[in-house]
Amino acid sequence: MEALIKSLFAFILEFLCNVRNGLTRIASYLRKPMTKQCIKILIKENSMN
Repeated sequence: MEALIKSLFAFILEFLCNVRNGLTRIASYLRKPMTKQCIKILIKENSMN
């Protein structure tokens, strides 16, 4: 029983780690186009002033 709990715990930890890495990767993919978009908006606002 204890071995089952340990292996389940290890599985959950690995799963959570993979999810976190995946989310970090997704966030970095999204950050690039979002940053470009924000810069465009800021440039537009500055040129209007």
